[in-house]
Amino acid sequence: MHLLSSQFFIEIKICYTIILQMKKDKKELYFWKRHFNIKNNNLDSIPTEVNRFNFRHSEVDDEWLLYITSRIKVIHQLDLDETLITDKGIYFLTKLETIKELRLKGCRDISKECLNDVNQIKSRIASFRWYFHRLR
Repeated sequence: MHLLSSQFFIEIKICYTIILQMKKDKKELYFWKRHFNIKNNNLDSIPTEVNRFNFRHSEVDDEWLLYITSRIKVIHQLDLDETLITDKGIYFLTKLETIKELRLKGCRDISKECLNDVNQIKSRIASFRWYFHRLR
């Protein structure tokens, strides 16, 4: 009876990790191409500073904010009113270096668990609008 070596399993795990990263990279590239018209698979063409994003009443969710905040560091005005973001999305917003105006009206999937992150963001911005609904 031949037993597979532990080295074999380590190599399989490494391959699996690489494949997952490749899928993630493809998914992010698709996001930028679809929503921001990035051409030639060139993620380096994404600006690090944006004047305004208006995502009001859209399908924006936490994954969008992860992609955005991993590449863009300064957003002057960000409107997320009535979007699908959750506490995790609020956490991603703390990664921005600068944000001047943030709107979170009607984001019903935000809970009181993110209040520390909200306060961290509020301390760095000039204009903040968030109308509280019943927080979970």
